[in-house]
Amino acid sequence: MNRLQKIAWFNLIAIITGFALIVLCAVCEVPKNIMTIVLTLEAAALIAGPPIFFRKKPGQVAFDERDAMIREKSLIVGFGGAYGFLGALYVAKLFEVGFNGSVPMLTVFLAYIMSLVCFVWVKSFIVLSMYGWRGRDGGE
Repeated sequence: MNRLQKIAWFNLIAIITGFALIVLCAVCEVPKNIMTIVLTLEAAALIAGPPIFFRKKPGQVAFDERDAMIREKSLIVGFGGAYGFLGALYVAKLFEVGFNGSVPMLTVFLAYIMSLVCFVWVKSFIVLSMYGWRGRDGGE
């Protein structure tokens, strides 16, 4: 497995863990402030985790043309998924509050955090599906 695949697996595991924690918080009727903190920590793990755990090894070729192509395609599809998610979320909120209603700032903050999580999820899913789910060529 190369570095990009390891990062994708890390991101998927972090998202599933964060989602499980949020569901657990909702079932246990934890206040929204705690759920906001959990979602923010999940986003921080998605941003800061891969560079800490998966460092580039000196002297080793970490990226070739195929890796660059897969990364580029996954970024494009990830951004498309995140903006589609954000647009659908805001349209749903528009139908909820109407044209004259106001949206709380916490909702706007959480919408952008959730769109980041959606971006990382789609990007990781695309990376793993283009490489194969097990090894560099799907055979390891």
